[in-house]
Amino acid sequence: MTVRVKFRGPLAISMEQPIIEVDAEGEMRLGGVLLRAIESHQQVREHWSNPGDIEREALVLVNGIDSALLGGLDATVRDGDTVEILPLVHGG
Repeated sequence: MTVRVKFRGPLAISMEQPIIEVDAEGEMRLGGVLLRAIESHQQVREHWSNPGDIEREALVLVNGIDSALLGGLDATVRDGDTVEILPLVHGG
C-alpha cells in the first residue's frame, strides 16, 4: 500500500522533494502514516516530532477533506490516498 504525502508552504519550499510516498500494509490510520513520514524524512523531523504536533500546527487533508471530519489521527487511510499538510500561518 502506498500513500502520497504532500507538504505545502514553507516546508515544501525547503524540501528537495515536497511529495513523499509512505509504504504501509493494508489499511492504516492517519497517525501511522504521519509517524512514518516523520521517521523517514529528516526535514519533516526537524519541524515535528510526532503526529500530534502536525495535527495541532497544520491543516491535514485526506483526499482533500479535513482530517478532523474523518476522525483526526484515527482516520482510515487506504492505498492510493493522498494526505496534504498545510502549515497554519498566523501573526500577532
